[in-house]
Amino acid sequence: MTIISTNPDKLAKAIDEQIGRGLTILNGHGYYTREEKDVLYVVISKTQVSKAKRLIKQIDKDAFLVIHDVRDVYGNGFLADE
Repeated sequence: MTIISTNPDKLAKAIDEQIGRGLTILNGHGYYTREEKDVLYVVISKTQVSKAKRLIKQIDKDAFLVIHDVRDVYGNGFLADE
């Protein structure tokens, strides 16, 4: 899931505390606006998507949200195929 919000710190804290997932915050800028923006990236399970969407909407109703289909995830917090 990729999130662009004017309130990235509050969103990141809420996702970490209420959904239990860590995030990566990337620096970006809008092409047309040329404004600096923080881009939040988090991998969540399908069962967590609805909760995340509700949480994001509560904190920032104008957030830009992209939900990705992810084939595999390897790394800290995710189990590798055996």
